Amino acid sequence: MLRDRLAEKGISLPSGRRKTAPTTSFTALCEREALVMARDFSNLCSNSLNTFEIARHANRLQYSPHELVIIRRYLAGIMAIFDEVPEDPEDYVEKDSATHSINIFSMLTHGFGHNALKASLRVFGKIVDQQHAMLQGNTCGIDNLVPRMPCSFLARNPCHKDKKQLW
Repeated sequence: MLRDRLAEKGISLPSGRRKTAPTTSFTALCEREALVMARDFSNLCSNSLNTFEIARHANRLQYSPHELVIIRRYLAGIMAIFDEVPEDPEDYVEKDSATHSINIFSMLTHGFGHNALKASLRVFGKIVDQQHAMLQGNTCGIDNLVPRMPCSFLARNPCHKDKKQLW
C-alpha cells in the first residue's frame, strides 16, 4: 500500500528484508525504553535484593571456599563475554560467534535482555562473594565487595587479610 502510494509520486521503494524475528512484548518498545528498563532492573537488583541473606541461606549447601572460587571464575568468564557487547545493540561491532549470539538476543529485546542478564550475573557474583566471605569468617567487608566483575577478579581486599577477593 505504501509502496503503491510512493510509486504514484514517482518514488520507488525497493523490497527490503522481511521480519523473521518473533514478535514479543519487547517489539513494542523502542531501544531507549528497553535500555531504561534494563537500567532500572539493574538498580533494583543492586539495591533491593538482599544478597547477604541469600548467600547465608545458600551456604547451607556446604560449599567449600575452593568450590566458590571455581564458581566465581566461571561467572567471570561468562561476564567477560557479556561485557564485550555494548549496552546499546546499535553500537555493536561483530567480533565472534559468542558475542554475535548475545547481540542478536539484545536486538530482539531492544537492549533489555543482555543488560538484564549482566545485572543478574552481577547479583550471582555478589552472592558468591558473600558466601566466600562468610566461609572465611569475614564479616567486616561483606558490604565492601565490589558488585562488578573486573578482568582481574583476584584483586586484593584489605579486609580479607591476605585472602583473595573474588569479585
